[in-house]
Amino acid sequence: MSAQGVIHMLSGIVADLVLPLSQIVLFPSVLPIPLPMILHAIRVSYDYRTRLAANHVHIGWLQGLVAVLFMAAGGGFSVGLLRGEGWKALFNDSFWAAYGSMYLLTFGSSTFYNILDSLPPAVFYSMIVAGDALSRANAITGYGVDGVVQTVTSSSSPGKWVARVVCGTLAGCGGGMIADAFQLATLDWTFKTPSIFRAASPDINYAFYTALFYTLTTAPEVALWLTGEVPLAKVSGKTEAYTPQGLLSLDEARAWGSLIMLSGLLIKTYREGKLGFSSRKADAIEEKGSKAQ
Repeated sequence: MSAQGVIHMLSGIVADLVLPLSQIVLFPSVLPIPLPMILHAIRVSYDYRTRLAANHVHIGWLQGLVAVLFMAAGGGFSVGLLRGEGWKALFNDSFWAAYGSMYLLTFGSSTFYNILDSLPPAVFYSMIVAGDALSRANAITGYGVDGVVQTVTSSSSPGKWVARVVCGTLAGCGGGMIADAFQLATLDWTFKTPSIFRAASPDINYAFYTALFYTLTTAPEVALWLTGEVPLAKVSGKTEAYTPQGLLSLDEARAWGSLIMLSGLLIKTYREGKLGFSSRKADAIEEKGSKAQ
C-alpha cells in the first residue's frame, strides 16, 4: 500500500471515530441541539462565573447574557462583520436555547454551579474541553474556511489563502479576543489593548494551526503542487458528477482538525492544573520528559 493510501486509511478511521461525536444531537424532535454545543455552553458559563467569583451576584442578567453570547460566538460575529454576512447565530434557535439555558442555570442557581464544581476535575474538564474543541473545529472549518471558499466561483478556484486562514482562526478564537479586549469577564467593562498584540495566546495558536491545516489539506491546488494531480470526489446524490478535492476529503480534514484543537486545549488545561495536577507538578513532568529526550 502506498503512503497516500495509508494516510487515507488512517484519516478514514479518524473521521469515523471523531465526526459521529460532533453529530450527536439532543432533543431532535423538539429543538435539535448538538451535544458539543451544550458542552461548550456549560464551559463558557461555568468559566465566566468562576472568574467573577463573588462579583457574580452583582452582574445584571442582561450584562451576563451579553457577555456569554459574545464569549461563545464572538468568532462568528467577527467573521460575519469581515465578510459582510451579519451575525448568523442570531437566526439559530438552537444556539439561543443552549447558551441561554446554560447561562440561566449557572447564574440563576447556585445548586447547578455547585454540582458542576463538585464533579471530578479530570472528568468534568475532559468533557467540556472535548465539547469546546469540537465546537471550535466545526466553526473553524465549516464556517471560517469553507465560508471563504464558497464566496468564489467554485471550490477549485485558487487564491483567498489569507482570507481562509484569517477567517478560520477568528472563527475559533474571536470570542476570547473580544472578551479580552472589552474585559467582559469583569464587573465593569473597559476597553484595553488586546493581549494578542503583545503575545498570541494558546487558543489563538491552536485555532491558527487548525485553520492552516484544514486550508492546506482541502485545497485542490495544494494537492496538484505536491502530487502532480488533483483527486476527484464523487458528488453526493449524483451518479456521474465529481468535484476536485485536496489531499484529504472535507470530512477527513475536519476530523484531523478536531484532533488538533482537542490536543491543544487538553494540553492547555493540563498545564493550568485543571485535570487533577497542579501547574507546578505538570511543569515538572514536562521538564522531566524534555530532559529524557
